[in-house]
Formats: sequence, structure tokens, C-alpha cells
Amino acid sequence: MELESYYTTTNNLVWNPNDLFNAFSYIDFDYEERPGSDAILFTWYTSGTSSLDVALKSDKYGNTTAAARYLFNILDYDIQFIGGKNANDFLLGGGWSGSIGDVSFRGEGSYFTPLAGKERISKNAVSATVSADYTFKNSLFIHSAFLFNSSGTTVSGSGISLLNPTNNLSAKNLSMGKYELFGQVSYPVNPILNINFACMLNPSDGSSYLGPTTTISLQDNLELMLTGQLLIGKTGSEYGNIGNTYAGFGRLRWSF
Repeated sequence: MELESYYTTTNNLVWNPNDLFNAFSYIDFDYEERPGSDAILFTWYTSGTSSLDVALKSDKYGNTTAAARYLFNILDYDIQFIGGKNANDFLLGGGWSGSIGDVSFRGEGSYFTPLAGKERISKNAVSATVSADYTFKNSLFIHSAFLFNSSGTTVSGSGISLLNPTNNLSAKNLSMGKYELFGQVSYPVNPILNINFACMLNPSDGSSYLGPTTTISLQDNLELMLTGQLLIGKTGSEYGNIGNTYAGFGRLRWSF
């Protein structure tokens, strides 16, 4: 089966350390249509508010990913625990999705440790994120998030490419920097026009990604999106790897 959203019930909107099967880059503006994975999925609904999932996939190189997730609800929070094998690592993790008052509050984290005999090609790592978002009565939406990636760096290294933003991304390594900050503001001006502005910041090297977006509904099933992508920073930084980059894109989407 095509596995598109496994381990995304707690679904942080930018980074998903619990999602072993569909790591994505927020910079890829088509990311909401994830490519999915050819995998086997078994789900047992243990009660009306809990379930057990087991999934398995193998790539063309013979690398397997196998994991189990137990999901339940307590005090209006969706809680999940996961464990399994991801490439050369064994992992344990968990996450939550709930609210504090009217503010949505989510988090995910995974700990990776090398399988026996794989210590030379892998190392212990932690990937964790926490986020909060709020929608005002006038539909103004604000969102912030923080990512910690122990495999990332605090010095200059390889950087993001707009041509291949998902390069080498995985649940274990969701960023090139050790620390990442995210902020977003979105507002529906009217029923057919929505404006959005998102920003990512690497506080270690001072580089950033800026993404202003306008979405226009042309018809009930036809949408035009215009987006800018600005990578700002010194040469060699995460977002300014080759110096400042300014790009613009348009997408016409027909839903049927």
C-alpha cells in the first residue's frame, strides 16, 4: 500500500521526528502532497481512542524500516509512543498533540542508537521539536516551532538548495543546523485570498529562510499560489550556502 502519513497523528506542521516514512522539507512548497512510501501497514484499533500500528518498508538498496506505534488519548491529549528500526539505527520516541487553553500545543521526539555492528556508520542522536499555534477570532493564524537536532552543526557547513530541499532529510536529521526556529503568520483576507509569511532561522550562523505566499481561489477546484523563497545569510551558512538567493514560484492546482 502507499503509506503517506504514518506517524503523523501528532503532526507538527514543520518537523516530524516521529515520521520515519515521509520526511519532508517545509521549503518544498508542494510538501502537502507527500510522495508516500510503498509499505505494509497493520492497524489494530484497541479501543475507541487507542490503536496499535505496525509498518514495514524496504528500499531498492535493501534497507528496511520497521516500526510500531501505540496511540491513545488522555486528558484530551493524543499521545503516541514508537519504537523500531530505521536504516542503521534502533529508535525510541514519542509525541503529543493537545492544547493549553485555546493554544494548540504539539511535540515529538526520537532517540536513535546504532544497531550492533553499525557503530562506524552511525551514532547516537536525538531529534526533537515543540510547537504552538493559535487562531484569533478574525481568523489570523500564528505559529511558532523549535527543533533540536543533535546531528546538526553550529558552524558553517553544507547548506539548503532550493533545487533539492529534501536532500538527505530523515527523521534522524531534519535540518543541517543543530537548532532551528520557525515562525508563521497567515490571514484569509477574504474567502478567495489568503496571505502567508513564514520564516526559518538558524540562530548559530544567523542565516534564515523567508517565504511570503499568496493563495488565490480562482474557482471551487482551481487554485493559484504565488510564493517567494529568500535564502539569506553568509556564504557557507545553512540558508546562505552560496550567498543570498532570491526566487519566486507559481503553482496552478486543479483538484478533482
